[in-house]
Amino acid sequence: MKIKVTCKRCGRGFEQWPSRIKAGKGKYCSKECIKNRVTYSCKGCGRLIIVALSTYKSKSGKQYCSRKCYFEHTNTIITCRSCGKKFRVWKSRAWRQYCSNECAGKDIRKHKVIEYKGTKYYKTTYGYYTSRPKGKHGIMLHRQIFEDTRKIKLKKHHIVHHLDGNRVNNEPNNLELWTMHHPKGIRVKDE
Repeated sequence: MKIKVTCKRCGRGFEQWPSRIKAGKGKYCSKECIKNRVTYSCKGCGRLIIVALSTYKSKSGKQYCSRKCYFEHTNTIITCRSCGKKFRVWKSRAWRQYCSNECAGKDIRKHKVIEYKGTKYYKTTYGYYTSRPKGKHGIMLHRQIFEDTRKIKLKKHHIVHHLDGNRVNNEPNNLELWTMHHPKGIRVKDE
């Protein structure tokens, strides 16, 4: 006759033969509990997942139910500034503006070189204009315009922010001085 026993892992009650208990085997109610399995919710969709305890405790433990779910919840959709096509990127790469190098090149070639007070400014892949063709250590056009119109000398820690978020729009009334790093995009009140 079976005896009522409590599972050591999950705490559920179940029946077991006394001979198995004497042999030290009737401790767990199911194979999941025997294999040290853990049940938890997927970070993306909330579906329940059962994995080994060692996988759950590891630093790179499984947090999503599938690769598809992981991809959908760690990516964001962005619209290409050149062709208007929507594309997915990792959230850490959300600053990207173009779907491909070809689109970036086309957009940059449209407005590649402009001149301001006798100095040529070249458009970078990030959308800013700089006084050096390769974009390294040159003077940024929006900083130069800000200095000229406000009659002040900017320091390295000063950030010149585009109010409308458009890096090509270097009108003096579109530029604002910040003293620390600012997040990407524009504020809601600026729209």
